[in-house]
Amino acid sequence: IQFLGYCLKVVIGCMERFIRFLGHIAYIETAIYGTNFCQSVVKAFIRLVKNVVRFSFVTIFSKLVLLLGKLITICGAVWVAIFSIAFIYPHADENAVPGAIPVAPALIVAFFSMTIGASIMGIYETAIDTILVSFLEDEAENDDNGNITFASGELAQFMSGTKSIADAEEAYKDATMDAKTSRIRSNNESEKALLEGSKASRSKKKEKR
Repeated sequence: IQFLGYCLKVVIGCMERFIRFLGHIAYIETAIYGTNFCQSVVKAFIRLVKNVVRFSFVTIFSKLVLLLGKLITICGAVWVAIFSIAFIYPHADENAVPGAIPVAPALIVAFFSMTIGASIMGIYETAIDTILVSFLEDEAENDDNGNITFASGELAQFMSGTKSIADAEEAYKDATMDAKTSRIRSNNESEKALLEGSKASRSKKKEKR
């Protein structure tokens, strides 16, 4: 029962995160087209389904970069705070252990730097998602119809790389599906051949009798 409860919590948590991400993309669609939220949710869901590999790749890559930025911000702030305290108060306590770290000020600085860093990196995360959705909309409306796209430079090169990854993933899925279909067909044909052979042998036995 506890294992089922844990699995249910995991499933509900995944659904909640997906709905939040879908709502986040829907707000971006609303900002682009000016449609209401329900229409934007439908557009966001369609765009997400058609580009699930590219969304996954860019999201994972951006999450890692933003996490690295948060860690660098926290470590840098704590390092500056420790050396500032050591510089301002070089002989604060004669009984202090040499090389001791002021734990309480370091924790306070780490907390505030984590809060500020998370807020700033959240803005960058929204900007990355907005650029991604805008690129995909531009690609769907212009590139697929043979028109000139607005994306250029490093962004176009990076997204073309993600498109090649998505195309390779789709080609692998299609090849796997074709292999499974051909295997099922061959099994059905072999079963039909066996049934026909058994029917023929039965008919021959009846004729002999």
